[in-house]
Amino acid sequence: MTANRPVAADPSRSPSAVAESAELPRKAVMRIFLGAVILVLLAPSAVWIARDHSVWPWDQAWYGQVATDLWFAATHSLRAWGANMLFAMDIKPPAVAWIGQFFVPLHTVLGSVENALLFSILVTQAALLWTIFKIGEAISASRLIALAGMVFAAGTQAFTGLSHQMFVEPLQAFCVAWVVYVAAMSRPWPVARTILHLAAALLLGVAAKATTPVYCIVFVVYIAGVLWARHSKPDFAVEWRHWPSRILMCVFVPACAATGVWYAINFRAVWRHARDSSSGDLALNYGFRAPLTQKLIVWSKLYDQSFLFPLLGWAFLGVVVLAALGLLRSSSRRPLAGAPLLWLSAAQSVLLLVVFGSNIAVAARYMFALMPFCAVLLMGFCAFVPFRVAGLALLAVCTIQWGAVSAVALGARKPFANQFEWLTPPRTDRTQAEELTRLVQRTSLSKAWMNFIGVEEPWLNANSAEFFAAKLSLSTGVRSHYTTLGYAETSLDRATQRVSDFHAHFIATLDEAHQKTKPNFVNRVSLPFLRAMQSDPHFEPIPFLSREGILIFERH
Repeated sequence: MTANRPVAADPSRSPSAVAESAELPRKAVMRIFLGAVILVLLAPSAVWIARDHSVWPWDQAWYGQVATDLWFAATHSLRAWGANMLFAMDIKPPAVAWIGQFFVPLHTVLGSVENALLFSILVTQAALLWTIFKIGEAISASRLIALAGMVFAAGTQAFTGLSHQMFVEPLQAFCVAWVVYVAAMSRPWPVARTILHLAAALLLGVAAKATTPVYCIVFVVYIAGVLWARHSKPDFAVEWRHWPSRILMCVFVPACAATGVWYAINFRAVWRHARDSSSGDLALNYGFRAPLTQKLIVWSKLYDQSFLFPLLGWAFLGVVVLAALGLLRSSSRRPLAGAPLLWLSAAQSVLLLVVFGSNIAVAARYMFALMPFCAVLLMGFCAFVPFRVAGLALLAVCTIQWGAVSAVALGARKPFANQFEWLTPPRTDRTQAEELTRLVQRTSLSKAWMNFIGVEEPWLNANSAEFFAAKLSLSTGVRSHYTTLGYAETSLDRATQRVSDFHAHFIATLDEAHQKTKPNFVNRVSLPFLRAMQSDPHFEPIPFLSREGILIFERH
């Protein structure tokens, strides 16, 4: 008779392992569902991008031009690519262009370089929504509340409007949300993972915009305090076995080196630009000086416009009232693990509003990176509401707002009374884009001549012409160059001297009928310069058919 032998326990069949294996399919289904929701939320913006044929103005065109030139250089000369990576942008951090270059080849599939680059913005916005959902899960332990917070973010006017522009603010907002998520996970995560994610988020943030650390300083201090209190040393060798961390480490090291070299080369220019555009005399063209209290009123209105108007302000107020009633009715209710993030979000928001109010420049898009804090406050208060129906009601209101904002963006309904600056319907008329394309084709030469744009209009300026020239080079290999008469130039003599110094070959401008009789600050010499060109014996007008008033002068 054979004796019964003890059977070794199968570790794979332990209760914890069985529970974990059962959880994996649920996680996969949730990720698929979440991805589908994000696709639906971004679908109106994808339609907007496909319908729009506007010419990108100054900043957007510059980012687009650098991204396009980087891709062209990467496919023709790695040496030129390396130089462009470090020198193509000098006063603004280049992360948006660095990332955008890898989307440029999609222009053959998506129909245009603009569509391909804006697809990179949609990917960034998708990452932002995903991160906000993960923050909601961490602070409320409720997927319903996290879903409502994500739809809330997608339904804000600022989110929709900036999904259609090649700006840095979406990437900056994602980095800020990433730091907030690290703060939410700083206790359950290993120390090494927390440090790695915080460093990566801050690195990408400063590569996107130099002011990003100011947007998350309160959270960084909190994370540092949590790490200090844990008294644990980071074990990066163990963290290397975690495959997401391994990928992040492999990306972080070269990205850190590239960003560090770029800042070492361009830091002075970046600092000077940040100072001049926020508090220098140059900033008076984009804002005004006023007492802090008055500026705070202005920024508070922009906050409402960007994140709360027209319905979300009422939803936010309702959630706060219900949360207060829920706390009063259940005094023994234990505070949530994510409650500190509510205080941190409120403190960081107030700090930033004070910083904005202390500067001269006023632009609603600067506050887009505050949106994660607004979402945290909404989800955090909602977590204190004891009624599940409140989460469903919040989700319904946020969905209605998303639909209304999307309809306004697509031109399906009339504009809001209090509308975000960049929430505009698509421009379906191709005339300006087609004429600028013909202008660049007409003035492109195989020799490295410098051409001038003698006017500063949103659709006709040196940055837009440079972008169109970069796009043209993808098919022709010929790269023409364009510059201005001088930023906000006030002296006709200096403008004409600049043209002479650069030995301009072509000069493009608008006829008198298409120039404003009361020019803005960047067009003070545009009309006098046109009249000077018409009598200059060294230049002569060349035939160019234009419905928008384009004139081209060529040097003899």
